[in-house]
Amino acid sequence: MVGNNSNAYSYYGVYINGDITSTGKLTNAGSIIVTADNTSSTAYAYGVYVNNNLNGSLVNSGTIAATAIGPTSAYAYGVYISGDLNGSLTNSGTISATAVADTSSASAYGAYVGGSLNGTLTNSGTIAAKTNVYSSSVGYAYGVYVGSDLAGSLVNTSTGTISAKAKNTDSYTPYAYGVYINSNLSGSLTNAGTISATATGNTDSAYAYGVYVGSDLSGALTNTGTISANATVTDSDTAYAYGVYANTISGTLTNKGTISATATNLGDRFATGAVSAYGIYTYDITGTGSIVNQGTILATADATNNTKSGNSAYAYGIYNQGSVAAGASIINSGTIQAIANGSGKNGTTYGYASAYGITVRGSLNGVISNTGTISAAVNTVPFGGVYGTVYGVHVSGDVSASGSIVNTGTISAAANAYGTSYPYPPSWRDGEVIC
Repeated sequence: MVGNNSNAYSYYGVYINGDITSTGKLTNAGSIIVTADNTSSTAYAYGVYVNNNLNGSLVNSGTIAATAIGPTSAYAYGVYISGDLNGSLTNSGTISATAVADTSSASAYGAYVGGSLNGTLTNSGTIAAKTNVYSSSVGYAYGVYVGSDLAGSLVNTSTGTISAKAKNTDSYTPYAYGVYINSNLSGSLTNAGTISATATGNTDSAYAYGVYVGSDLSGALTNTGTISANATVTDSDTAYAYGVYANTISGTLTNKGTISATATNLGDRFATGAVSAYGIYTYDITGTGSIVNQGTILATADATNNTKSGNSAYAYGIYNQGSVAAGASIINSGTIQAIANGSGKNGTTYGYASAYGITVRGSLNGVISNTGTISAAVNTVPFGGVYGTVYGVHVSGDVSASGSIVNTGTISAAANAYGTSYPYPPSWRDGEVIC
């Protein structure tokens, strides 16, 4: 279906005004292709639209594609479920959404669940979302979007790919989310394939999140595949990349594959430009929550192309904004690596670069255990004036009586920087440090 209109209209491949009931089924083994090309206003395109709950099953082994092109705003949805997903959505084919806007915002959703995901979403094919914005407006791309809780299960198999790409060629911010969960992850998210987010900005910021959990990760997130986030600014000041972002963790985040975050500044325009990369980011690890790494966590922040004074690069393998609770833990038997590449001109301009293998910005009341490798490094271009700070493991607050850092592996910090280093060592009080 192709629509071309001068007013704001919506175009649907398959439209269901109510539920898909518990015994109902929608199966696609062919092609459902929708293009909404609006010549003067907002464009909306929906491949499959369910106006209430999915209680039965939706199975795609073919192609579902939605494209929205608007001179103002554009919204595209591969599969749209207005309410809860209580049944199952199974994809072994291709589900895609593309939104392009000239003068306002664009949003694209590969698979959209407006309420909770209480059933199962299984992907062994491709789910992709892409936005392009050519003005000073926001672009949002979501591979899979869950508007409330993920209380059921989301499985991306070894052959599955979930991707989000957001680009702005003018002067505002693109946001890309591979998997977005607005509230709690109380069920399970299992990835054995590839989940990726790529955000490219021009003269403003760019944000990329491989997996985003807006509230508490109280269930289980398990990765044996690849989760990646890449944020790049081409002529701008800030880029933020998060491999996995969880507001709090009271459950278990287990990595046996690769989680990576890369933030890059390609421009040389803003004097105070900053790029930040986080392999895993959380505010607090509470209760008996844990981060367990048996694979690779890599964060890379690169500002080497920016030679203006005040540019900065920050890389964090695991970043905990608050405290680690008495029953909580960070356990590493794999590799955690943070690399910050700064830039400047020796004697003329200067930059900042900081790298942290693991950082806890509050108190450590639980355990950090390492039997693997934790490394942090700061680098500069030849003759670059960079002030560097490097930490293998960093705790801003106390290591309390119930807290401990136990290392039988390797922890390293290395700096190749010009200028003065500003080490802010953690306070070791009452707790136990074994190396």
